[in-house]
Amino acid sequence: MNSGPHRLTKAMTWTLEERVEATWVRLSGAVTGQADFETLLAQLGPGPVIVDLSGVTRLNSIGIRHWVDFATRLCRGRRVELRDCSPAFVEQLMLIEHMQGNTEIRSIQLPFSCEACDHGYDQTLAITELTELPSTTPCPRCATPSELDDLPERYVPLLHRLSKER
Repeated sequence: MNSGPHRLTKAMTWTLEERVEATWVRLSGAVTGQADFETLLAQLGPGPVIVDLSGVTRLNSIGIRHWVDFATRLCRGRRVELRDCSPAFVEQLMLIEHMQGNTEIRSIQLPFSCEACDHGYDQTLAITELTELPSTTPCPRCATPSELDDLPERYVPLLHRLSKER
């Protein structure tokens, strides 16, 4: 069953896609206090779930509480993977250790910036291949090496925590 997009709030939507390996859920928009994940939970069967968080743009404190409750309930009796965790979500992962619940984080997105063409973009990095942050990545627009648009040392504790979970 494929469905969506469905509105969780004015600022947030979800889509659902049944695939052979798991049910894929894609969340987009801002996770706020209005986020009600009940409708989404009701649509999910008992099998594995993969949540694509690349579209999450912002999380506020009450939205984080709703997310943690959702992740906790979602993980009961099933395997749950988080993929393409957006920079907004990664920011909260760095601050709140229990943010991921019992999910497995497979990939994160970090902000990069190209000085040559003045292009900012989010680069997806697979956790299984990540032992340290790449110093550069090729710009998707002009292929010039681009740098992380943040302080690399901010991510060290998160990478250390995630590497222990592999």
